[in-house]
Amino acid sequence: MPWWIIGTSIVATTFAADTPLAVTFLTKPTESRKLRAFYRRVCPDGPGWRSLEIENPDISSDGSLWPLLGNWADGTTGQSTTTFGENK
Repeated sequence: MPWWIIGTSIVATTFAADTPLAVTFLTKPTESRKLRAFYRRVCPDGPGWRSLEIENPDISSDGSLWPLLGNWADGTTGQSTTTFGENK
């Protein structure tokens, strides 16, 4: 494989991974009322939502974070297998 393809792939991957982090830290936080409205509509799981979970005891989340992590792992594995498996 030519060196420039590998270099381009590394740069693109780094950009794709670092851009969301930069945007997260360079923008101002979302207003509390919007976060509360989002939490009431979606009921997300995970440790980052614990404070809103305490503020809204009438809302229960769908369950544990572990099934979601399992779905993420399955999807990532499937996509990687398909992508790299076709490149013979």
